[in-house]
Amino acid sequence: MSATTRRPVVIIGAGPVGVTAALLLARYGVPSLLLERHRDIYPLPRAVVVDDEVRRILQNVGVHEEFAAMARPAPGLRLLDARHRVIGEFPRSMHGLHGFPQLSMFNQPELERLLRSALARRPECELWSEVEVVSITRSDPPNTGTPDEPAGSVRVTFRRHGSDEDEHLWADAVLGCDEVIRQAQYTFQARLADRWRRGRVFLLGDAAHLTPPFVGQGLCSGLRDANNLTWKLARVLRQGSPEELLDTYERERKPHARHVIRMAVAVGWAMTGGQGRGAALRRAVVGTVCRIPGVTEVVSRDLSPVLAAGPLVRRRPRPAGRAVAGAFCPQPWIRHDGRRVRLDDVVRDAFVVLTAIPATAQMTAVTRPLGAPTIHVEDLDDDGTLAAWLARGRVDAVLLRPDRVVMDTVPAGSGHFTDPTAWASLLHTARPPTDARSLSLPRSTTP
Repeated sequence: MSATTRRPVVIIGAGPVGVTAALLLARYGVPSLLLERHRDIYPLPRAVVVDDEVRRILQNVGVHEEFAAMARPAPGLRLLDARHRVIGEFPRSMHGLHGFPQLSMFNQPELERLLRSALARRPECELWSEVEVVSITRSDPPNTGTPDEPAGSVRVTFRRHGSDEDEHLWADAVLGCDEVIRQAQYTFQARLADRWRRGRVFLLGDAAHLTPPFVGQGLCSGLRDANNLTWKLARVLRQGSPEELLDTYERERKPHARHVIRMAVAVGWAMTGGQGRGAALRRAVVGTVCRIPGVTEVVSRDLSPVLAAGPLVRRRPRPAGRAVAGAFCPQPWIRHDGRRVRLDDVVRDAFVVLTAIPATAQMTAVTRPLGAPTIHVEDLDDDGTLAAWLARGRVDAVLLRPDRVVMDTVPAGSGHFTDPTAWASLLHTARPPTDARSLSLPRSTTP
């Protein structure tokens, strides 16, 4: 039996979700090791479409230019019956909220090769192929620690291809290949894991949920998982935030995954359910529903809904700010250093305040512990998108999380954030943040 070694994060599986999680962690300075049982990527396409939110994630891991060259934007989805008659149409915009086409078609092996190439360029990431994980053992609650069993760790036991010898790794956290304890079954083999976290072991992607293919959201949901979890895990591992922050991962992602599964099942019924009279009924019902004004737009929007109120999404009972809190910030093109770039290319992965008013003392006091720079939207020199978005939401400023979700708002005329005490304890860090000092923004201020 080999000697044990230690890694900050072990990721089981080097598919697109696992590699994306590793690349996101690398951006936060967290090293990771991926364990993959296959020698190379799976050669056949499975996922074939992504939405604009996922393209924004690909932008943030540094592959969006290459992906844009291989992807083909699509104008939407059309449901046809057996005689190729149109049952319903679901249009998609060529310029979505996140700054990309709302629907893009692609070849999954090509995407995986892009992600693997990006992985090879990151010194924080390491990939071991032809390695099969045998077991995962959690130290929960943390033990006192020994040379062979570090305190508060997860032990990963694995075997290399062609060997029957067990080897061990100790990790601060493990992502992906755990046992699904219980599942909610629908049709088309749709599944949702009962628990997505046990201690520092997390499920994401197909390990947490299986989505029928009818709305093209299986891979998208997995990449959303990675985007939601990695910044929280990095904050716990690198800056000493409390473990309770990690509880928000399942709380925020599971309702959306369940919603997408149910929507996929419904669309699957519309496309394939029933024969004979059943097919005629399906066509009549779906055709009628799709003709109701606004229905197809609602279906498109609900693939990326606003997060419900929770520890990291604060809302007031009054209308001001309710439509903005929990939503993604739009990503327009801006001017920076004489160049036209997308917003995320400048603000990167920090907490950020976007404001239409001068920062108040309360705003500065709240954001200083986060290391969040305050940026006036007029200084970004966009096309007015951000100012109009704030005005529609009836807010003077928003506090963005590293995943670009609005965590808190300053309702118009109030001068202060809605409820910082609710999230401050979760984001408290034992070590000072460094994000603000690494940003270079036009006429921005850092607390």
